Amino acid sequence: MSARLDPQIIQEISRRGGFTLWGVSNVTPLSAFDHYRRWITAGFHGTMHFLEDASGLAKRASPRLFFPAARSILILGARYSGRIPFADPGGLTGLISAHSRGRDYHQVLRERAACVAEELSRAAGRLVEFLVAVDSSPVLEKPLAVRAGLGWQGRNSLAIHPQEGSFFFLTEIFTSLELEPASQEIPDLCGNCRRCLDACPTACILPDRRIDARRCLAYQTIENRGSIPLELRPLLGRRLFGCDACQSVCPWNQKASEVGVLTEFLPRSLEDVFPDLPVLVHLSGAEFKSRFTGTGLIRARRRGLLRNAAVVLGNTGCEDAVESLSYLLFNEADALIRGHAAWGLGQISSCRARDFLSTALSRETDETVLEEIRLSLAEDHGAQAGMAASSATTAVE
Repeated sequence: MSARLDPQIIQEISRRGGFTLWGVSNVTPLSAFDHYRRWITAGFHGTMHFLEDASGLAKRASPRLFFPAARSILILGARYSGRIPFADPGGLTGLISAHSRGRDYHQVLRERAACVAEELSRAAGRLVEFLVAVDSSPVLEKPLAVRAGLGWQGRNSLAIHPQEGSFFFLTEIFTSLELEPASQEIPDLCGNCRRCLDACPTACILPDRRIDARRCLAYQTIENRGSIPLELRPLLGRRLFGCDACQSVCPWNQKASEVGVLTEFLPRSLEDVFPDLPVLVHLSGAEFKSRFTGTGLIRARRRGLLRNAAVVLGNTGCEDAVESLSYLLFNEADALIRGHAAWGLGQISSCRARDFLSTALSRETDETVLEEIRLSLAEDHGAQAGMAASSATTAVE
């Protein structure tokens, strides 16, 4: 049997690769899979049907099946920043989640982890087989991180490290090297804290540390390809892509430093954090690809991002948003976007917004969009009636 690599060497190589956290797990089956399977059975994964795939389920249950040559798994953590380095411009701007303000982390992690694996091979003095995994791979990376001593899985389901908090990405190197696994896990330090549960705008965090993705705003703005449920739209606020509510309030993130944050994950400009929505809604397909290729926002596609933008514009309640929303309602080919634009106009109490909706009602041919228009007009009528009644009561008094 070949001698195992010195842990100090693994740490040095990992740090040179830009990873502030590292740990080793064996490849035996994960007991946490039962928790995951119950999550799937309950339907909490929403429309992410790829998570139900039989082959993927088997690999998540038994890591060895993901890469049969593996004898060890090196789990690595790369820091990203949860802070906003720019003043909030307000107005008609959206907000992008902390994890997507720089380069697409999937690409960055794969590149850096592959370099680490190659260095480990050189340090071992022989050819080493390896396979890099990220969160799009059929791997239960958070339970693996727990087993490797990188933290505990918090109430918000995220991996939390006592010094690093939860603002870090995970990647795994499945390797034929036999590495020394972590001797012990970090205990669960959430205690009686419920800040993440209380801060969640949609109550999607369940008491048993499962997430009902169908109510999660990150899921709705990124993974959901269809209509955002009516009851969740106002709760989006300015969130254009993702949600940081449960991480922002976590006390372990208040204590974490910014040391070791990778530059690839930092925003280059104000637009990477607070995108100008009127500019965004006018982007053509080619312009959208040019601007967002290489970032995480490409995952939502133009269709999803403009749908989200329509909701955020409506949530501003601002008359200035009418122009952008009416542009989407009358010029956008996609019915999903037009429907959400109609909803957005319905959130703005102005004669101009109502006039656009009334005009669209006579021109629109898609039934789903027509339903959104009718609903918006009905809500606006109800709001006006309520205001009139209130004014009359005040006059009598």
